[in-house]
Amino acid sequence: MHPHSFSPDEATTNPTNRNDLDQIESNRRTRELDRISGSGNEWVEDRSRKRERSIALEHAQNLFFKPRDPQVFLHDIIVKNINFSFFPALSLNATATLVVTIRNQNYGSFRYNTSTAYIYYHGDLVADAPVKPDEVPARKYHNVSTTVTIDGAKVIANPDFSIESKNGTLTLTSSMALEGKVRVFKVFKHHAVVHSTCEIFVFEKTQTVGSVCHSKLKI
Repeated sequence: MHPHSFSPDEATTNPTNRNDLDQIESNRRTRELDRISGSGNEWVEDRSRKRERSIALEHAQNLFFKPRDPQVFLHDIIVKNINFSFFPALSLNATATLVVTIRNQNYGSFRYNTSTAYIYYHGDLVADAPVKPDEVPARKYHNVSTTVTIDGAKVIANPDFSIESKNGTLTLTSSMALEGKVRVFKVFKHHAVVHSTCEIFVFEKTQTVGSVCHSKLKI
């Protein structure tokens, strides 16, 4: 006897063969769905990773590159060489040394050019002095000092002097603008100006000084 062989018609009509073909087709579809599903998951994961990198980059930019206003403190003011006389006319002259402490909160150093410090008495300019160029390191404190000669004649001529002298407190205002460049990681450079103003209170009886300072950084 010859082994039985299926004809083409039998291969398509035989129940056993149809089941095999259905199983093969089902397996093929399952693999295709798995492939599509896997690609979708990879796309979602890739998009999620990109979003995380974007958030991390934005956080780093805010942390390292966003400019922060420096903090300025009038660390000390020393008034010396005071010359106050009533004869032949009322006169007042004094020399003051200002020591301003700057706290650089940025991650880049700030190198500033030669500048000028001004002192006002109720709107009248009574003193000015040059400020030498220097550098404030990143995330550090730095002292800036200068000596000024106060024009006592202008102080006395101001209408507020008679009132404040009776109260025992003189109010002065210092103003200083430091212009230079901020350097981040020794690569990026930005032009910057630090504006600083201080209200200075001189208490005559106790010979002490108080101050309130404000500063602003402009890039």
